Amino acid sequence: MMSASMRSGLHVMRVGVRYQSTMMIQNSTRNAKILFPKLSEISMNELVSETKPFGKGQYFVERSQTGNLPVYSDTKGGGNKFVTEIRRIQGDVIQLRNDLQEKLPYIPKKNWKVLTQSQKIIIKGDAVKQVKGILTKTF
Repeated sequence: MMSASMRSGLHVMRVGVRYQSTMMIQNSTRNAKILFPKLSEISMNELVSETKPFGKGQYFVERSQTGNLPVYSDTKGGGNKFVTEIRRIQGDVIQLRNDLQEKLPYIPKKNWKVLTQSQKIIIKGDAVKQVKGILTKTF
């Protein structure tokens, strides 16, 4: 089925326009607060705290938009192997694992696995309620 513009021999060309959020229109104060400062105007002290730099030894578990913690249970091997997965970890994943191992000593250390590339912690067994209980107090 041909469109009306094709039947009359006219071709319609769509043109897309891309706006950059860092570009400011001259003599315009509208949306001035949304724009980012120039890199030359930012000092290193504004980016990283000198007293507590984020990274080694610090971590954060981001909640979902509905306010839930990203702790999930999954089954492997045809449904007879349960694992617990902690996702959306920012910062030092190994330190979070160490702190959780301290608070959950009844889970053997060999059952813990850290996926540093994807920032996840995998625990063999169903420990969702226990992990959520600890993270709820912390985060």
